[in-house]
Amino acid sequence: MYKIFAQTLFLGKQYFDLKECSSTNTRALELAQEQGLQHGAVIRAHRQWDGRGQRGNTWETEAGLNLTFSIYLKPSLAAAAQFYLSITTALALQQTAQFFLPHHEVTVKWPNDLYIGKKKVGGILIENNLENNVISQSIVGIGLNVNQHSFPVENAASLASLLGHDLDQDFVLQKLAEFYEYWYGVLEQKNYELLAETYYDHLLGYNQERLFLKGEKYFKGIIRGVSPFGQLIMEENGQRISYDIKEISFVI
Repeated sequence: MYKIFAQTLFLGKQYFDLKECSSTNTRALELAQEQGLQHGAVIRAHRQWDGRGQRGNTWETEAGLNLTFSIYLKPSLAAAAQFYLSITTALALQQTAQFFLPHHEVTVKWPNDLYIGKKKVGGILIENNLENNVISQSIVGIGLNVNQHSFPVENAASLASLLGHDLDQDFVLQKLAEFYEYWYGVLEQKNYELLAETYYDHLLGYNQERLFLKGEKYFKGIIRGVSPFGQLIMEENGQRISYDIKEISFVI
């Protein structure tokens, strides 16, 4: 048992600590195919040169300063409830950041970016394998900016840059694993109501009129929820409309 995961039940009992790789999600899939992976296996890289994010974006991170890792899961979760796995991951990430920055507003920006104030500090990319309308395998990619102090874009930050001092990355990973196991237990109990309620408590712009971009057109809408498939449910001019991830973007 690796020391980072000494307090966890299933996360990290199989642990790959890599100096570098193209992408931890890609490497997790390769390992699963080559040798098989246990439920809860963690694949971590201190540098990845082809990290992926939502919408086909890349995840840029300075080597050795941040957490970039993937969790391999066998959730046996109905495809119709797949977004609850995203919620589980988002809540673990949100509560980890809140633990280290208790006096800051930590929110989740749909679909699953982590924000502190107007600064992005983390993101999630989940890749599922479906068999007979059930998720048989899931690779949960997580990026969390921990000790990086300068970024190529203005709206990015790290826990350390906001806190004022660097953190022990192993300790941050340990806390994240503990929060993840708690919320994964809620998921296994199929307590979708608790997951949704807590997610909405931390969802940026929930029940607020905000500005969005569709194509080249800006419009105002109110986030009223997220479907089990991950579609954003918006209210526009008194009507409810659902949007997929690539259809609109949130203007911070």
